[in-house]
Amino acid sequence: MSPAQTRLRSAIPPVLCAVAALGLAPAAQALTVVDIAASHTNSLRAPTGYTYNDNRLRVYDDGSGEYAIEGWLQFDLSAIPDAATISALTLTLTAAGGANDPAFYVGWNADDDWGPAAPTVSSSTAVSEVSTAAQPGARQTLALSLDPTAFDVVGDLADDAMTLTLVMTDLSSYAYRYFYGAEGVAEGEGPTSSGDYLGYVPTLSVSYEASAVPLPAAAPLLAAGLGALAWAGRRRRG
Repeated sequence: MSPAQTRLRSAIPPVLCAVAALGLAPAAQALTVVDIAASHTNSLRAPTGYTYNDNRLRVYDDGSGEYAIEGWLQFDLSAIPDAATISALTLTLTAAGGANDPAFYVGWNADDDWGPAAPTVSSSTAVSEVSTAAQPGARQTLALSLDPTAFDVVGDLADDAMTLTLVMTDLSSYAYRYFYGAEGVAEGEGPTSSGDYLGYVPTLSVSYEASAVPLPAAAPLLAAGLGALAWAGRRRRG
């Protein structure tokens, strides 16, 4: 290797370091938290497939073993980058009455094609168990932590939609719980004397990390730096 080539190679690392310092190297990941209101909700009777199409999310069992009712929720994930890494999910619901404090779980369903039409009966994957001791009274909130590693979050980010379900765990006795749906609390139903609309819409809080994209404006600096190296190499060889 000639002295000129040696000098050229030794100059490359400092130049690349300088380029990286200008913002071309990927930046550190930053945690972002977004709150997403449910875009669609419904209640589905299993196994018949009957849907209620109103503003109540139901978790219901008739006690006879003949049928149970599941609450279905859909969330629009289009505001989150497809390549994001989701680290935490919290589903917040507001109770609208109930009886006998049923135990249920929050499930995930691969069917995202139902909203705003009625969903169809299909199997859900449990992502959060809800204790009977945690059941709130009417018009009180319940925040449920979900496990983002328990289901296909990557697929949901790709199609910009996530479907969650509320499913009874004990079908041996009569019990039910109602939660407000995507329309929130109707006027006159709120816990205030004025009856104002309080917007108790089911909400999904999503914590995620996304890598910062290198600054496009710094690209000409990289080209200029590489061009200077090439020019210096030709000059030394000449």
